[in-house]
Amino acid sequence: MECIPGVWPDDFLNIAIISDINRLIGDSGYHFAVCDNLGMPNWVIALTHEEEDCLRHDRGWSFLAL
Repeated sequence: MECIPGVWPDDFLNIAIISDINRLIGDSGYHFAVCDNLGMPNWVIALTHEEEDCLRHDRGWSFLAL
């Protein structure tokens, strides 16, 4: 079987959807954050607020404001 990668003509990340999901999972202790290292918000990570703080302070990562 051959795997064919998908082609998406409008490849963008809708931040509003992530914000909506975060409201729904708020009680879990986790949230989705969009990493904005080097001005390239191209990946999403699920983590706790403590983990996000560590990445910001210890590694200098930045995240988009949702």
